[in-house]
Amino acid sequence: MRPSVPLIAAFVIVVRAAAVPRDAVVTRANDFGEWTFITYTTESIPGVGVQTRDATVQYSGQDTPVTCHWSYVPRNNPPETSRCSDPTFSYSLGEKTSTSQVISVTQIVVIDGVSIKLSGTGTLALHCGQGAGFSCSGSGTIEPDTVLDLAVYFQ
Repeated sequence: MRPSVPLIAAFVIVVRAAAVPRDAVVTRANDFGEWTFITYTTESIPGVGVQTRDATVQYSGQDTPVTCHWSYVPRNNPPETSRCSDPTFSYSLGEKTSTSQVISVTQIVVIDGVSIKLSGTGTLALHCGQGAGFSCSGSGTIEPDTVLDLAVYFQ
């Protein structure tokens, strides 16, 4: 008896999913690429309360960088807006000093034909004090440190 195509596909999914368990800690980060923050800028205008943050991030396995924009303008409704060109990409901010910013990244990426949700935390080097108000620019690289989920899709 020959196994059917759906049965073989189901077996491949189970084998691949078993290879990297959910919430597994990545031990060979270079197998999962890295995020490079090509640009990262923040700006705030004292007394007005306006704040903006822009990032251009390139994942090593993708051709097109992700761009994100966040703004807080008190007089707007809603005052806070946020968007990224890739809906599977997100980042959050951690501790900030005058020379560094901790950032956590999450994204679904495709590796060897399998969609994998990765996350990582790292520190960007900041250069602050340029321009009017308070502004910073930064750059750096963050490696994935956790596999959050395997999301296998068939076309």
